[in-house]
Amino acid sequence: TWAASPGANAVEVSLCAWLAAQTGLPSSAGGIFTSGGSMANLTALVMARDRKLGHDSATRARGVVYISDQTHFCIKKGLNILGFFPEQIRVLPSDAMGRMKVPELREAIKNDVQELKLPFLVVATCGTTNTGSVDPLDEIADVAESYDMWMHVDGAYGASVALCQPRRHLVAGLARADSLAWDAHKWLFQTYGCGIVLARDKLHLKATFTTTADYIRDLDIQDERPNLLDYGMELTRPARHMKLWFTLQTLGLDTLSSMINQGFMASELFEQELRKMPTWEIMSSASLAILTFRYHPDFRSGDELDRLNESISSELLENNIAFIATTKLGGAVCLRACMINNMITDRDIREICIALDETAESLSSKV
Repeated sequence: TWAASPGANAVEVSLCAWLAAQTGLPSSAGGIFTSGGSMANLTALVMARDRKLGHDSATRARGVVYISDQTHFCIKKGLNILGFFPEQIRVLPSDAMGRMKVPELREAIKNDVQELKLPFLVVATCGTTNTGSVDPLDEIADVAESYDMWMHVDGAYGASVALCQPRRHLVAGLARADSLAWDAHKWLFQTYGCGIVLARDKLHLKATFTTTADYIRDLDIQDERPNLLDYGMELTRPARHMKLWFTLQTLGLDTLSSMINQGFMASELFEQELRKMPTWEIMSSASLAILTFRYHPDFRSGDELDRLNESISSELLENNIAFIATTKLGGAVCLRACMINNMITDRDIREICIALDETAESLSSKV
């Protein structure tokens, strides 16, 4: 509460307002810090439900949510927690770059309206887990506005690009969000426990989560001294925001911007080096510092290639060379490199590429 911890609360309110401004959200925006991206997303889902469907059970039963096949699984998990059934969730296809297809979104909403459903929420992603793709946020916002829907953006990974001056244009559509989830432990270099949920109008958070117990009413004095227990699910909360505040005070925005940009440059160099190697295939070009690729010699195909690329990932980790995980794109196993460690050098990247090729050739004869 403000009365119990005015200093920490003042910093949290100020920092959330500053972060919102960096994304282009209006001065009415604000939010709170959460335990992570999943809780930030869940908080936003509760707010969207209450703002658009109210508290009538029959109305809620008609509600429909729209996500893509690249949406993080915590969204479905959150919707399940809130009591939504699978038949109330539309999973839309993504394009070759992993972005939500807007024509399919329009068509799905149109069909649901004709069936007397209530489309109320579309969840867009800024920085998908697989490929680092950014959904067409402005186009999705246009659709949402035309149907009076809530647009939530899961920017747990990608929202940090708003603080990177050379690249912030890539996430300009964040300014259209009704709510935004952000996770500072991903690309703002914080330890765990540093999620953020922002609302276009912070009073929507308050309307959703305000409590009425008499023993805390002395706290709610005026808007400039809010009780943040009324802005989210938690009552007792640690000062999660202080580490990010100290980081910004110590490094400054220019340094942080350069650190984020380093991830872009590293992934772009990695892609350039891989394209020089004929047995390697780029599955998705570098996007928000994420690159997917696979070893693909002409004499291998299908399941053999999948097993080979899985073995390459395991071998690199076992030999303490690099942690390059696997994922699937288009049904094929591939390698995924997330290059947000700002300490990685060009030399490191070239050495990793050499190690990749040597490891692949060595394993190719065994798999």
